Amino acid sequence: MPDISFVYSFVQENFPNVLVSRGGSHFNFRCPFCGDSKKSATKRRFHLQFNSEDSIFFNCFNCPATGNFYDLYAVTKGIDSEEAFKELNKYSPELIQRKLSTNKIDQKKTFDFPPTSNFNSFLKNECLSESHVPKGMVEKTFLDHLKRFKEERKITSDVFVCTKGRFQKRFIIPIYQDDVCVFFQGRRIVETMEPKYLNPTVEKENIILNKHMFDKDNFIIVTEGILDADSLGTQGTTCLGASINDEFIEQLFKYTNKGVVIALDNDETGRKNIEKILKYSSYNKKLNYFFLEDYKDLNKFYVESNVSDVYKYVVDNMLSYLESHLKLRGFC
Repeated sequence: MPDISFVYSFVQENFPNVLVSRGGSHFNFRCPFCGDSKKSATKRRFHLQFNSEDSIFFNCFNCPATGNFYDLYAVTKGIDSEEAFKELNKYSPELIQRKLSTNKIDQKKTFDFPPTSNFNSFLKNECLSESHVPKGMVEKTFLDHLKRFKEERKITSDVFVCTKGRFQKRFIIPIYQDDVCVFFQGRRIVETMEPKYLNPTVEKENIILNKHMFDKDNFIIVTEGILDADSLGTQGTTCLGASINDEFIEQLFKYTNKGVVIALDNDETGRKNIEKILKYSSYNKKLNYFFLEDYKDLNKFYVESNVSDVYKYVVDNMLSYLESHLKLRGFC
């Protein structure tokens, strides 16, 4: 359990202008959740009280923020509660399970998915964009994660970070149609969070990423993931439904005079899905296929290789129906 010396050091290192009282067991500073007073920079309305190693609680007198030291540690570090508990205690599955079970939340009652027809209000009210000016330490931590994520993955399109509600601590990658967000991918910030992806429950089979940005004089390239599609620019798209079916492919051909390229991940699942398309799709002979070598997916290829124009690289190295059959059998 964190002792008083650890709590003292943590507070001094992560928050400015801390006022310590009552023999070093009470800490007052500006609230990292709400940003505290907007009129007075000297106000300290966030209160952290150390009673014992098993009883460390906080509350803010300016906003509803309240919780224990694990909660404060988790949001400050940008990790989840389980990881915070592991870091602050000797690892014990029994202790973690007991801790998490006592704080279990009925998500069906507490969290609601946003309206399924328009997610713009969700992005505005529960998420932060890169241009947001942070109010407090918590928002700054979220925005630091967002900036690092976009830089590391070389993402050029919009990405948000959710700070509250059902999708808290997830990167939000929106898909727009006519400036309206009709779907988004909620991707975990912390590796220990489960599930890795959390998406809204909405009919998505007819949603086509980049539909209104396709250049008909270029190929449309279908990838396995949204970030892979982003690495290709506006000619990249991905199937948001269960699989790449003929209905989806038929729609894509309406937006290109050049053709459609299937470029899936370089793993067993990706190869099997290409085999399935080659064998069963009515469009199999009209499609082109791209097989990635040495990298798992196109985003990783874009980030780690020296190729700056991934679209051109895919088109220059795509294979026909017959060539793809031979490729899968090791003849080319």
